Amino acid sequence: MTMPLPPPPTTRVVSLKKAPGSKSTAATLRSLYPRAARAFLHRDIALTHSLITSALVLLSSAQPGSDALAEHRRKWDILRLTLEVTVYTAPPEDSASIPAPLRSNAMLSGASLISTLHARSVQFFTPYDVASHDAAYLPGPVVVTLATASVKINAPAIGRNIVEEWLARRSHVISSQAPGDEGYDKVLEVYCTSILPALDEWEYAAEFLHYETEMDPETKQRLVLSLSALHARHIAAQEAARNAASASTSAPSSPSASFSPSASRPLSPSSSSSSLSTTSTHTAVPATPKGRGSISTNGLTPLSPVPRKPQDASNVPSAATSRTVTPVSSAKRVARPPSFRVPSTSNGHANMNGAPTQLVPAQTTSPPGMIALLRTAIRPYLAHGLSLSHLAAALAVVLIPLLSLVFRLRRRSSSATPSAAAVSDVRRRLGQGQARAGVFRTLWEESLRAVVDTVRMGGRGLV
Repeated sequence: MTMPLPPPPTTRVVSLKKAPGSKSTAATLRSLYPRAARAFLHRDIALTHSLITSALVLLSSAQPGSDALAEHRRKWDILRLTLEVTVYTAPPEDSASIPAPLRSNAMLSGASLISTLHARSVQFFTPYDVASHDAAYLPGPVVVTLATASVKINAPAIGRNIVEEWLARRSHVISSQAPGDEGYDKVLEVYCTSILPALDEWEYAAEFLHYETEMDPETKQRLVLSLSALHARHIAAQEAARNAASASTSAPSSPSASFSPSASRPLSPSSSSSSLSTTSTHTAVPATPKGRGSISTNGLTPLSPVPRKPQDASNVPSAATSRTVTPVSSAKRVARPPSFRVPSTSNGHANMNGAPTQLVPAQTTSPPGMIALLRTAIRPYLAHGLSLSHLAAALAVVLIPLLSLVFRLRRRSSSATPSAAAVSDVRRRLGQGQARAGVFRTLWEESLRAVVDTVRMGGRGLV
């Protein structure tokens, strides 16, 4: 049993019959369009939308594809698309003046808006005798408007789909006056110089133009040159942005990198032939301005000292002990054992010539004391002010223990210097103790007195 073959594909031919009354409709549309364009230029959104709605009512009664109204249909749809995209991207300050259909577009995303406008235009231009809506009947200028709008509202992927669908479907309509055959060069120009660059598809755009065969050679060469110029400007802009970013990140460290050790040395009250002499009045200064451990500002590792002569090594301790080491920066550094470095030149490189090299002892610092730590802890509160809660906490933490310490010291001083009344009290107790009789009673009283005295001493902080 043989399967029936499907029928061969048929080519759709656009009907070019004139609709009745098309001349009067065209005259009306021709008179309305200048008013609508003028209202749009003056940002009169309500009047523009009203005139567009009136024109679309007249066009809905005519057959799509009619040669008499095809030009009006294209112009009014482009004006409608331009109005809606403009209100979406730059709405007027008074939102109450925006018509309700245009106000509802603000709730859509950019991609959803372009997809909705494209579907409406496809339906608007598809003839009535066609079973399904076909993007091949879209005029080229309408496709250009939709593609440009997709780039404007940052949805170039939707514009790419619209253009590629139109390019794939336009060959299905064979007619010298078919709307789908108009504006091919302009559609490719927007596609290759706006949509694909917005998607960072520079190589694909150049390859597409290379294999394109329908365009005029001069127009094609012009597009290739335009695409190359756009790509060059894009690369230059990226390079400038990278340079600006690197300059902003390296700006804080540039002054320290260009700071020379010769400029950082303090002025000396008198000259000396050698900075290592014990009679010199110079103050020893670290060779590098920043002194960040074992790595200098230019990335070179300091060389370890190798004394060339015995007298050079013997002169270093005397110079280090006779003069103080003055740090260049006031920042606190971690204490390290004394080491010696080769002083660098003004460009940051070590002096490797035959001239004698001065060995300078590295800086050593002592850990901060208790007063410095207290200053560091209190400084934020003094800078920003104390609130009521902070003041109460300071009183509870500082003043109460201080008062307790003062009272305890006073009690100790009073107990250390007994008065005459205390001496007489002791004598009276001793006299009463001698007068009492009984061994067990005496032991009981002495034990009780020892416990009471221990409790009192513990309460006073003496134990």
